[in-house]
Amino acid sequence: MTDNALLIYQQNDFCIQELTLYLDTHPQDKMALRLLKRHLDKREELKLNVEDEMGPLTNLDNTTKDYQWYKGPWPWENEVNHHVDL
Repeated sequence: MTDNALLIYQQNDFCIQELTLYLDTHPQDKMALRLLKRHLDKREELKLNVEDEMGPLTNLDNTTKDYQWYKGPWPWENEVNHHVDL
């Protein structure tokens, strides 16, 4: 996994959102439908990669029995606090 796993996951989700909006007005575009399916199929793999390294993305994604999801840092805190001396 790369350091950019969260960014790649977010980019994939952006593509899903944009393709969904496009297909609202172009529902017969088969190439866009195939592209959407490819991004949807890839999403779970990307999400698992992010969660393996950073933990659950939301409390709804928590799969642990001891509720460790609340312990930080949250995925977005790693980048924000990377250059900050606390």
